[in-house]
Amino acid sequence: MDELLDGRAVDLSTALAAGGVSAEEVMRDVQDAAITLDVLVNNAGVGTSGPFADSDLATELRMIQLNIVALTHLTKLVLRDMVQQRTGRILN
Repeated sequence: MDELLDGRAVDLSTALAAGGVSAEEVMRDVQDAAITLDVLVNNAGVGTSGPFADSDLATELRMIQLNIVALTHLTKLVLRDMVQQRTGRILN
């Protein structure tokens, strides 16, 4: 995680996608490094193609997890700091 904190941009998706690290751990590292998050860009997302009737529940649940649950969870974590610092932008 330390190498992600050296630059001006913090790519949270890289840390989270690497596995074994939670959004809370990433945010704790960001806070410990005294990094001010000014912008959160929510640009992760997945989809499927084909008839809806042919899609399986496991695929739909993975899409919901990433497209809705993960986005909401990370936004709430970042939003706490942005409200406290009284500035910040979230792009969806």
